[in-house]
Amino acid sequence: VFPEMKKYDLDLRSVALNEETLGTTDCVIIVTDHEAVDYGLMGSVAPLIVDTRNAMARVAEPKARIVKA
Repeated sequence: VFPEMKKYDLDLRSVALNEETLGTTDCVIIVTDHEAVDYGLMGSVAPLIVDTRNAMARVAEPKARIVKA
């Protein structure tokens, strides 16, 4: 529709949100708060989380470094 807006050919794909995947990431960015997401798991495995929706507020003691954005 807007070919001038597409400047990059990104190979984006979904991945499973599990302990293995989260443990191999450098950073998780939360841009939408979903009820189906296990934020406790995310907070215990991911090393760094940039939280734009304050979704991690309900996780009692996350091990991850949380950055509120």
